[in-house]
Amino acid sequence: MSAGAQEMHWVKPLIAAGSLAYLAAACVLMVRVGDPLFEPLHNYYPAYSWLLFDADDARIKALMEAGRPQTAMLYDRLEMASGILVLFGAVVGARGAFMKDRRLEVSSQGLVALSVTSLLFYGLFTVGTALADLASNARVTTINLAAYPGIWFVAVLPAAVLMAFTVGLLIHTALLRALVPAALLAPQPEDDPVYY
Repeated sequence: MSAGAQEMHWVKPLIAAGSLAYLAAACVLMVRVGDPLFEPLHNYYPAYSWLLFDADDARIKALMEAGRPQTAMLYDRLEMASGILVLFGAVVGARGAFMKDRRLEVSSQGLVALSVTSLLFYGLFTVGTALADLASNARVTTINLAAYPGIWFVAVLPAAVLMAFTVGLLIHTALLRALVPAALLAPQPEDDPVYY
């Protein structure tokens, strides 16, 4: 692969760098909160909804009612940072489509797989606690994982990172397909791997 071809691949590494910064900041915040995140909330009733805001409202309300306002604020800030990460991915993906040496950074199959995985993690984050609560109520599990704020914090991290990559690469791919003729988007011979 030529040096010029290496310079063209920057959308994924830039989203990865933003994701690493997000993960590092989230870990620091979770350690510094000073509240045991793996102590259960006995007053938590999960939202049976796919909507992120419903899940967040139920979790913040339970934390506030349990007298844990610092953890509620941290959770709210982590959700805000997650939204900023997804927006960052979208901006990077859009900007990458307008660069001089633009090119597709992911195959169609890879993009579909990433989208499906991202939706699964989003569903696990929003509805997963409700399913864990149902399993606990049915005595399928001995503890109610839904009642542990630490589980919420840990679940949001991969969901946000996957969403940032998915949104960024979907926007990047859609704009490239709209702006560049298909023949120019085909892989160049120097991009093919060389096996020795």
